[in-house]
Amino acid sequence: YINNELNTIMMSRIKEILPTEHYEILKLFLNGDSYSSIAEHMNISTKKVDNVLQSIKKKLKNISNLEN
Repeated sequence: YINNELNTIMMSRIKEILPTEHYEILKLFLNGDSYSSIAEHMNISTKKVDNVLQSIKKKLKNISNLEN
């Protein structure tokens, strides 16, 4: 239960930070979708999926560093 609550809170905060398209890509990725599946679903290139996920990782890492 606690893990579910923490995940919900964390995803809510992430949703506030990321543009809608980036958040949708992240959700698909976390659900186990492949880059090609995400690209097809979002009607974008696999390269853009990769770029967006790299950007998200960088943002989240920076936020994590600021909070520590």
